Amino acid sequence: MYSNNFKMKKKVKPFIERSGDWFCFNCKNLNFAFRVVCNRCHISKAESLRINEKDELNKKKNEE
Repeated sequence: MYSNNFKMKKKVKPFIERSGDWFCFNCKNLNFAFRVVCNRCHISKAESLRINEKDELNKKKNEE
């Protein structure tokens, strides 16, 4: 048997965001377009958008 004392590095493809991919505003995960729920926190795309809208309204209130 041969012993390798070096770690083999895994080749990582560069990430490319595609049209339709969506950002979960609950857990900050980027989901592929085909997903209807976040693959990390399991909330729906619609609920994620509601969270973002609430955050935006709170920011505007704090600025006034």
